[in-house]
Amino acid sequence: MGKAEVIPQNYELINGFLLSRSVMDCTEMTMKDYRTRLNQFNRFLFASYRDLSLVDVSRNHIETYLMDIKGKGRASWTLRTQYRCLSAFYHWLLEEQFVKESPLQKMKLPRVPKVGKAFLTETQRDRLLSFCPLSTFVGSRTAAMIWLLWTTGMRLSELTGLQISDLDNQGNKIRVFGKGRKERYVPYSKEAKKAVWRYTAYRADTLPQLWLTEERKPMKSAGVQEAFDRIYKRAEIHVKDICHIFRRTWAMRQLKAGVPVRFVQIVGGWENLSTMEIYVRAMQSEDAMREKWV
Repeated sequence: MGKAEVIPQNYELINGFLLSRSVMDCTEMTMKDYRTRLNQFNRFLFASYRDLSLVDVSRNHIETYLMDIKGKGRASWTLRTQYRCLSAFYHWLLEEQFVKESPLQKMKLPRVPKVGKAFLTETQRDRLLSFCPLSTFVGSRTAAMIWLLWTTGMRLSELTGLQISDLDNQGNKIRVFGKGRKERYVPYSKEAKKAVWRYTAYRADTLPQLWLTEERKPMKSAGVQEAFDRIYKRAEIHVKDICHIFRRTWAMRQLKAGVPVRFVQIVGGWENLSTMEIYVRAMQSEDAMREKWV
């Protein structure tokens, strides 16, 4: 189904919402996700209700859409993410006075089963590193990324957005910009510092970005994921969230070492303690730990 097969006004509203989010400095991945999910909803409306405008959508339309997704066998997390996207969109429509109330106003967030997620072991980390030859630009670059993710717990978007000037070699800390461009500092370990130095030894340019492609252009999040995907396949390590798993592993390692939960939350850039509580519960159960480590 092409773009022409929907109400033009609906695309104008979506574009207006995306513009408002770009002003808020949403990450490239977040913007792409918003655009994809809203366009999917828009196409569903055209296929099911033909001339229905986004401003005339009711709770029944939203529930029908979510049921359609569920009926296709999509994971519960997909429903939850779609709900959050539509909630943000209709909250914006409400603020901009396109609608008098949100159709999601009295709806509840779809429940997601609490399923244990995988963590990386040091053995697996070393196996990944073994497929990163330090004698090459790409190998040393990927090794530096692995060490930074392993020792800081930063998000993929934070890693990708690093500038060389963000690295404080004297203070042993790195400045990162998290969600909403919130600034914080994370520790810069000796292992990570050595790995980054090895990588930057191949650099003979003056570009401010830390991560470059082989063509010496700034890397994007998709490029980092592709690089990691190749390493995981070569190492025969099978996990779904190949980059985020480092963040989860970092948090668990800190908690197991006795680091206060509040400190882990602040350094990791989590806005609330809900995620930390999940890690604490997992850590308290030895049986759960044995099942979760891959």
